[in-house]
Amino acid sequence: MSTEVKQTSLSINLQSENTDLKPFPHPFNVGSYGQGSEPKTLVEFDLMRLSADIRSKLNWYEKMKNDTIRNKWKQEALQQSRLTEKQIDYVLAELEYYDSIRDGPIEMATVDGVWQSDDLVHADMKNSLIECVKTLENVPKNEQDWHPGTNNQVLDLVHPSLFCFVNQVSRIINDTNLTINVTNALQSIGKGTPIDINLKSLLPADRQKQKSADYTRSETYQWLPTEFHVSRDGEVKIESYINNLHPVKHKGLYLFIEQIFQRFIPLFNKVLTDLINDQGKPNRIKVDPHRWYADSEPAVNDNDDDDDDDDDVDTRSIIIPDVNEFQIPSPLTSKIDLRGRKLQVIVKLANIVLTPDNPTYPGGVWHVEGMENEHIVATGIYYYSSSNLTQSDLQFRTVIREPNYEQDDRRGVETVYGLVDNIPLNQPLGSVITKEDRCIAFPNIYQHRVAPFQLNDPTKIGYRKILVYFLVDPSLRILSTAHVPPQQSHWYTDLIRPMPPFKYLPSIVVDKIMNYVDFPMTMTQAKQHHMAQVHALNGETRTETDTFGSIGVPAKYYYGAQTARSIMNFDIGLPTDRMPLPLIEAFGLLKKACAIVNKQFKLDTQLADAICQACDEIIAGKWNEHFPLSIWQTGSGTQTNMNVNEVISNRAIEILGGTMGSKTPVHPNDHVNKSQSSNDTFPTAMHIAAALELTRRLYPALKHLHSKLKKKSEEFSSIYKIGRTHLQDAVPMTLGQEFSGYTHQVAMSIERLQTCETRLYQLAIGGTAVGTGINTPKGFGKFVAQTLAELTQLPFVDAPNKFEALATHDTMVELSGALNTLAVSLMKIANDIRMLGSGPRCGIGELKLPENEPGSSIMPGKINPTQCEAMTMVAAQVMGNHVAVTVGGSMGHFELNVFKPLIIKNVLHSIRILADVCNSFTDHCVVGIEPNTAVLERYIQESLMLVTALNPHIGYDKAAQIAKKAHKEGTTLRESALALEYLTGEEFDKYVNPKDMV
Repeated sequence: MSTEVKQTSLSINLQSENTDLKPFPHPFNVGSYGQGSEPKTLVEFDLMRLSADIRSKLNWYEKMKNDTIRNKWKQEALQQSRLTEKQIDYVLAELEYYDSIRDGPIEMATVDGVWQSDDLVHADMKNSLIECVKTLENVPKNEQDWHPGTNNQVLDLVHPSLFCFVNQVSRIINDTNLTINVTNALQSIGKGTPIDINLKSLLPADRQKQKSADYTRSETYQWLPTEFHVSRDGEVKIESYINNLHPVKHKGLYLFIEQIFQRFIPLFNKVLTDLINDQGKPNRIKVDPHRWYADSEPAVNDNDDDDDDDDDVDTRSIIIPDVNEFQIPSPLTSKIDLRGRKLQVIVKLANIVLTPDNPTYPGGVWHVEGMENEHIVATGIYYYSSSNLTQSDLQFRTVIREPNYEQDDRRGVETVYGLVDNIPLNQPLGSVITKEDRCIAFPNIYQHRVAPFQLNDPTKIGYRKILVYFLVDPSLRILSTAHVPPQQSHWYTDLIRPMPPFKYLPSIVVDKIMNYVDFPMTMTQAKQHHMAQVHALNGETRTETDTFGSIGVPAKYYYGAQTARSIMNFDIGLPTDRMPLPLIEAFGLLKKACAIVNKQFKLDTQLADAICQACDEIIAGKWNEHFPLSIWQTGSGTQTNMNVNEVISNRAIEILGGTMGSKTPVHPNDHVNKSQSSNDTFPTAMHIAAALELTRRLYPALKHLHSKLKKKSEEFSSIYKIGRTHLQDAVPMTLGQEFSGYTHQVAMSIERLQTCETRLYQLAIGGTAVGTGINTPKGFGKFVAQTLAELTQLPFVDAPNKFEALATHDTMVELSGALNTLAVSLMKIANDIRMLGSGPRCGIGELKLPENEPGSSIMPGKINPTQCEAMTMVAAQVMGNHVAVTVGGSMGHFELNVFKPLIIKNVLHSIRILADVCNSFTDHCVVGIEPNTAVLERYIQESLMLVTALNPHIGYDKAAQIAKKAHKEGTTLRESALALEYLTGEEFDKYVNPKDMV
């Protein structure tokens, strides 16, 4: 299904009802000297620090009224700071003013323009919020949304970048008479039409004329706010769905988000009131640059009239501007009241989680919220839960204008303001402690970041949980969830699944059908759009080119244009479908070997060495995240070969001091890929990766399993038991003999792998496109194989026939077959041990298996053979992998097999899980197996197949009669033989001895 994008204007009403409000200041205005505040002097920052230190004390406003405490603070400030008595008195007087503007539990925070309260949300409401949020937290690991670039420390529960509005993709209900509300949100999915619109054109005409830099807005993305209605008495009602928060499943959470926002209204009123009144108060110190110099001594006439002004500036002493006596600020000319208004609010829920393995949060980056598209003017944060973390602060800084100063007076500006040439015009404002129960609100013209913190107890998990409200400028409206239907495909699937005909279909069929529906948006697509926003917000993109033209690439990654195109063109599968890392390591080894050989064939030494250094870093796993491509790509693996080439090229360029993306001095094709083609590098990397994984993982695991099985075989050599054939009783044997069979199965599996391993060492490199070796110097493949043998200490050699090496992957199919045979052996071993350990009272019960974990959520005391079951599932997966490899191996059409990524993915997957399960099964099952000697002995005594020992003495027919009579009458063989008078008791005891039958 395809949906046409319409080029049209919007019919929906985006006019704000708050016509009495003018646009609020936002961080994206651009003037001739930039948007910002008057700069503060260094002395004023000293005043601010003292004020903040005092206001961070518990009940500071009460303590300040105590003359003894007040004088103590004053003396401490005189001793511990550079402040004068006059300046300290100014701060103390200012604190009285701050006390006077406190509004119940609400007060100015330790940063001017930021308001806070520690008592806005009562405990019952907080606890209810925590319970509701658990449904967002308790999801499978593969559904957890860790914020990009946070090292799995910031868990997004509800984030506005996910499933945001995407121009030309997202549907809009373009009808003034139709709006989406909380009740009909799910039914609106799929309605509307994608429209190509200019997001800035949606603003009022006066706002469109405001100048802003291109990087401050997006032509593609916009966060979707929710419509909030605040009644005249302050009660809040959510009128449209919250993006990424299901309106039915999380109905209870909607209620608490409403109620908590209601408590934030007074905080937002304070912030917005300050915002339209120049943030509440002017700078404490007024500066006149023409008066901060004292008269200097008369200068010596140096007959250089042109430089006299410079000489004067260099010699005069500076008088640092000081505060005057504190004056209570003039009454505010305007006050903002958000009651009785319709607002647009963007909601976010997030947790910062630290673990003993990841114990330190390094801090965030300086940022404002959103882009110009979102028009966020204020942020409210509720820190509702925190545990086992050191103190964390939210730091603030502001953009400033250039100060007034005499021409070229750099010394004066630095002395008074601490500003020097060529630094960003920002000044710190201080920080606010972010402790549990604290609510803070601040204007978006302030940049902010989270300061570093860590675990208190490094042996336990720690976390901090926040609920965030981003307030859209109340003087205008933007596209919201009232206009854009939910885009979450999983919401839609859940909605239609119980409906006919879908309720009659298997889930897998419903999911397949959904793959052909071009709406809503899949999670993978949403995360790709999220990443694009992250890069746009951070300005972290660069332009790279290929033969198709230019394309934006995230600046933090070394890959280039071809990789970026592949990411867009092959949006297939899960994150686990990425190209296997052992293959990337193998590519690093191969490219290094090629660079070494190419250096012998006149590749510039400096370039070759830089390529080798970049390859070493890839081999070490340093740049794993720079290889994002899926296995579902072109069958030759060309995109991955170019991914490797681009990463090496850009990293080598960086090493040599060049510009990433320039392809100079190291070109991904001309230098990194010199004398190579994807058609010979990819199969070579396949062989290298498989050989390394066999050597490093599977062989050690198999030898470990073999060793422990052999030990058990020896340990059980004198323990007798009844053998079984056709699941029926058979003749006696020892438990050690049974385990010796398992031991030999593993030994034979190792031999089979080693047999095909010799062909794995034959490499295709040097064959280039079709096997003819075009564009390669003579002996290139041979020399590369020799170099790889030296690098890996594995006996790699030049493939004797390059046409076979490129066009087929028979060796990989053979290897997969050996892995499949190993899986068959392990399936038999695991099933035998599982059944021999069945019971404990109603099964075979000959073995006692280790008790590793509870076996049932309902049956107390039950223990299951979990390691055996894990091994059998791995075996089944390997068998399935082998089917895929077999089909892939058959796809060698003419001179090229085009299933290479699929083949190596499945082979490496089989090797990895076989190695892992062998280690797990050995350590958690085999070493702890014990014989149940009582059961073994009882089975021997009760077995009818001991009668086999009588065949040579009385014949098969009479022996059969004894067995049948004993079975029918429930007697022993001895009793049956005596009753039939075929043997005496002495004869029976002589002939029937289990130990003599082994």
